[in-house]
Amino acid sequence: MDVEVMEHPNTNVVRIGLSETSASPQEQHVTGLLVAWAISVTPSLPGLAIEEACTVAERLHNATVSMFSDIMDNE
Repeated sequence: MDVEVMEHPNTNVVRIGLSETSASPQEQHVTGLLVAWAISVTPSLPGLAIEEACTVAERLHNATVSMFSDIMDNE
């Protein structure tokens, strides 16, 4: 997968990342809304509270950091 030519955010990368971090169905839904929002030109969040978006983002960020830390520890 050539990341140099990817549109950001790339839905395939997001989908794979969500499965690797064991995101819940709700987290997947919120992330899908945020990805669609990031690609659009709309300034308003798509039907979700900022607090919910931040909570999901923080949980997934922490899970991603933990996953990469585990990979680095095992090398």
